[in-house]
Amino acid sequence: MADRFISLAFDWQYHRAQPVLSQQEPMTVGALSAWRAVAPEPGWELRASRPFSLEPMDICVRYRLHLDALPGQVKVILRENVIWEGSEAVMLDVTDEISLDDNQLTLILDLATIAPGGRFGRIWLESVPCEEGD
Repeated sequence: MADRFISLAFDWQYHRAQPVLSQQEPMTVGALSAWRAVAPEPGWELRASRPFSLEPMDICVRYRLHLDALPGQVKVILRENVIWEGSEAVMLDVTDEISLDDNQLTLILDLATIAPGGRFGRIWLESVPCEEGD
């Protein structure tokens, strides 16, 4: 079986935007965990996106997305579908939301909900054999 843990820590692009106006030029950051909250900004959001693909497996697997820490209220979007909203660390079964190629994970952070110094924790996918994931 290929790697059980798939890091999504690096190669993020992000930008600050007002939801109604949106689209500023994205900035690339090595690790999303390097971004730090400074102060709440009502009416603004941080949009962070990262493409990824998966290797074919020789056995049946399920995929779990782990978000270790969130700096505020976050909307999680996978392949253009909102799959979760919240502000606490979470593990989500995303098997039905992903494919081998052309995946896009987007996190939209409501900047009005952040605490100064808040940050993102580790973000990764875990492949689990189907019999363990049921």
